[in-house]
Amino acid sequence: MTNDSSAAAVTIQSKPQDGLPSVKATSPRQRQLFFKRALYRAYTDLCLPNRLWEYRDLLQHAKDLGYQIHSVYSFWQMLNHKDLAAGQKYLVLRHDVDTASSSARKMWTIDMQLNIRSSYYFRLTTMDTAFLKEIHAAGCEASYHYEELSTIMKAKGVEEPHQAIQELPHARAAFKNNLKRLRCLTGLPMRTVAAHGDFVNRRLKVFNTMILEDERFREDVDIDAEAYDDNITTHFVGSYSDVTREYPRRWKVQHPSVGLNAGETVIHLLIHPEGWSRNSARNVADDLSRVWQELAYGYAIRKRRAAPDEITRSSAQ
Repeated sequence: MTNDSSAAAVTIQSKPQDGLPSVKATSPRQRQLFFKRALYRAYTDLCLPNRLWEYRDLLQHAKDLGYQIHSVYSFWQMLNHKDLAAGQKYLVLRHDVDTASSSARKMWTIDMQLNIRSSYYFRLTTMDTAFLKEIHAAGCEASYHYEELSTIMKAKGVEEPHQAIQELPHARAAFKNNLKRLRCLTGLPMRTVAAHGDFVNRRLKVFNTMILEDERFREDVDIDAEAYDDNITTHFVGSYSDVTREYPRRWKVQHPSVGLNAGETVIHLLIHPEGWSRNSARNVADDLSRVWQELAYGYAIRKRRAAPDEITRSSAQ
């Protein structure tokens, strides 16, 4: 980051960690970019038209091209039983439900109309027990979008990677309890799960997937696969993800139709439903929640720095 002596007193971070404009700038250009991103965010939250028709067209296009569409679990089962057919094209369709589940339900309705089976992963904050049961009963996959490590990192003001590693036993214990409770509430097997990515994960380069890197722990909690496992992702010829609420960007790198039209044999498509069906009140509430989390994390860091010995003892227990 270049410094500008005329604006060095004010700091604004022009590149956000989680899609939100963040608070630090050191030059007039960076301040301009900050306000431009804020304006785009407001447009996305309040004015962006619904895009569910585009979702339907994309999946219909994949079917027309002969793609067999799978959930993460059904694709893992095919890999496990060595059932991938030569000459057949596959699309692994995954939805991470990061905010309210109303948009996910609209997408699932489209899936049902097109006779598509896919995966829906829900955070603790977006769990809808009745909806999960509906998804499972229809032959799709409904499971857990977990984030215990990042939750602990934020609560304890962790700001160094080695501090995050020390919290892994606590994160695993929390994951085990949460998964057991969710299985009891829903009656679902939840044999695959997918890690959520938070701003603190990206900031420290320490990710929630580390919870399941211990094979004995994975066996203990009866998890067959994590959506980011290498033995799944190495089969993807193309992997495409949408970008939510960062107008004018819609996709990371490029549109999935590029891979579909090129005939890539195995495509992974990650969708975040909240970016396809606008809910202005929910979007604003989510933005405020993210700002509050940043502030709370900053407070936790200051508290940790003020009493490092006490935090260390707490992590060791």
